[in-house]
Amino acid sequence: MNEFKTGDRAMYEGETVTVLTEEVQTYYGGHRAYLVERASGGACLIESSALTAAPRFTKGDTALFEGYRVKIMGGPYDGAGVMQGKTLYLIEYIDGPEAGKVRTLVDASILPADDSSFGEDRYPRAGTYQDRDGVLWRFITNAGGPGDMMLSLHQGHRTLRQVVTVWGPLIRQR
Repeated sequence: MNEFKTGDRAMYEGETVTVLTEEVQTYYGGHRAYLVERASGGACLIESSALTAAPRFTKGDTALFEGYRVKIMGGPYDGAGVMQGKTLYLIEYIDGPEAGKVRTLVDASILPADDSSFGEDRYPRAGTYQDRDGVLWRFITNAGGPGDMMLSLHQGHRTLRQVVTVWGPLIRQR
């Protein structure tokens, strides 16, 4: 059985719903349930066992893959063969050298577009990034965190956190 937090998306009878409360025990019958908001309108109490986890992404969402923005074109799909047990999505690159190309990716390798982490998944250290002013940045250390130093010909040395905060967002170029 899945456990949900307030604000989580879940699936109920093929519809995406938003969880409005923590799990409660109903007065009649003692069932465990969540109060949810239905996309079709209104709120209702749904038995916990009737809710399933919603996919991380839906068609049209923007996400990140290896530091590049991508658009979810389809999915989720259940993997088969060597991909058995994995969730797959069809994506199209929005920017970077692969812009406009479509490919299939494993769910675990895609990050939400609003991901605010500074790790290797969000900012691969081998990449070169362009800030909002068009200035290019590259890493000069490879520790995998917000303290990593970046170098720009125009701005000098700064930490990744400083660059993202002052000149972000950063878009991977290569």
